[in-house]
Amino acid sequence: MKKINTITTIIFIVLVLIFAVKIISAQTARSALDDIVADIPEKWWDGGWDKVSDLTRFINEEPHTNNEAVAKARYWIGCNYYANREHLKAIDEFEALIQQYPDAWFACAMAQFEIGQVYLYRIYDYQKALEAYQKVLTEYPICEVTSQAQRMIAYTYLQMGDHETAKAEYEKILRNYPNNKLETAKAYWEMGEMFFGESLDKKLTQEQKDQKLKDALSAYKQANLYCPSDESDLEEWTVDSIVRAFRYLDGNSGRADAFVEYQRYAETGDTTGLADKGAITDPLKDF
Repeated sequence: MKKINTITTIIFIVLVLIFAVKIISAQTARSALDDIVADIPEKWWDGGWDKVSDLTRFINEEPHTNNEAVAKARYWIGCNYYANREHLKAIDEFEALIQQYPDAWFACAMAQFEIGQVYLYRIYDYQKALEAYQKVLTEYPICEVTSQAQRMIAYTYLQMGDHETAKAEYEKILRNYPNNKLETAKAYWEMGEMFFGESLDKKLTQEQKDQKLKDALSAYKQANLYCPSDESDLEEWTVDSIVRAFRYLDGNSGRADAFVEYQRYAETGDTTGLADKGAITDPLKDF
């Protein structure tokens, strides 16, 4: 009996050691990959960087036991091709990742999303872009990029000139992803841009143009409300769009200037820079 217990103990210790080695190996792999990725620019899609050789060496030389690390490296190789305008190679790399590492769920979802981005922004094949984004929704329904894919479906229809379908797809974001403030804010802003663009149609009556501008202001207002505090670029775009829409709607800069003052002073309570210390009201309050 003691011999059996001893053998069982030894087997248990060996299994624990094997498991520990696997964990350490996976952590080492992730650390090595993180060191490579750290040098990739935040706006990686603009190009000007090349990590293919480093990423390939990482894949070939490291004794990986964690497919997640390898899949992530393959993802960045695809992004590298995308950033440097090697469009078909990027798609091939993303598709190979999805086929070879289906268990690396998040990397596969990201790769599928980027396939849509390549078709939309590089190849201008809107139909294939829509198909790629739809695959994200159907195959990776609960994921960080799912709401992004939904917004890109709406944006793609917008680029195709199908505004009615675009609006319906944008509304799915507002309905299905209410807790994702960033994507909601972007959706509202893009809808505002759509309405503003429609207001410039010379075939519209003045009343119709004004209504389009009011719709745009309503959408911009929501974008401004949902915009996360750390998204300075989106906040700036939204404020600029509101100012522009007021000027087009009123034919003067009165409410546009009032909105700028409201943004600058009312939210902080500091009115020391105002000549008129009277009450500051939000021109958007009725939209």
